[in-house]
Amino acid sequence: MRPDLASRLGRAFPAQLRAELQDACGILPDSRHDPIGTVGPIRLQGEALDIPSRVYVPELTDAGALGATGEVIVACIYSRHHDGFVREKQVPHLLASNAPWVAPFVVQLIGEYVVEILELLAAHADRLETAPYRDFVAENPQFLSLTRQRMISYWNCYYRQRSPRLADHVGNRLIEALARSRPSVTGAVEGPSNHKIQQTRQG
Repeated sequence: MRPDLASRLGRAFPAQLRAELQDACGILPDSRHDPIGTVGPIRLQGEALDIPSRVYVPELTDAGALGATGEVIVACIYSRHHDGFVREKQVPHLLASNAPWVAPFVVQLIGEYVVEILELLAAHADRLETAPYRDFVAENPQFLSLTRQRMISYWNCYYRQRSPRLADHVGNRLIEALARSRPSVTGAVEGPSNHKIQQTRQG
């Protein structure tokens, strides 16, 4: 792995995890492409985080040598992978963790377009009402609103025929689960969007 990956991902995790992140990046396969974009702005317990939109690290088959924290860090990194199938594989690992720094990675997935990931999250929607998510949403109302806008845009592009009412779309149900303590972000009017993407799990 290129030694600078840990520095490029350093602000995606709290500073207290610097050593664990260094170890995790040390076992990841080499990538020819740097992480791109940012999903933010995000704050976690007062600390600004800068989570990438996409990473291009080849898939790692086993992170068990890292220990529990390292495994979750790797799952967070791969939840930003350009391949939606790789992102989907990370969901069980993310949901099994109570670490507060996992919450922004999970919430970001709700604002994306792979419906299989949304359905997997919906099967465990009760996790979104636990303390790490309540605290994250309370600290990041703008990010929750941005996530909701993204969700609506993808619903309008690809899932409106499947779920004519926004209220019935799985992504909306997930946002509602997150927003129970933030009622101001609920109840947005359904409407068209100009947001267009290529209908693929790549990207």
